[in-house]
Amino acid sequence: MSQAATVIDFTLHRKRKLAQQRGRLLWAMYVQQAGLAVPQA
Repeated sequence: MSQAATVIDFTLHRKRKLAQQRGRLLWAMYVQQAGLAVPQA
């Protein structure tokens, strides 16, 4: 695998991870507002 491909792959992985964290945070906030317990996934 070339250096460029490695960097691109790493960037995509990082973006996906950040998006996942943001999604979890939004979900936790939504659940709190709804007055429910946050499911431990």
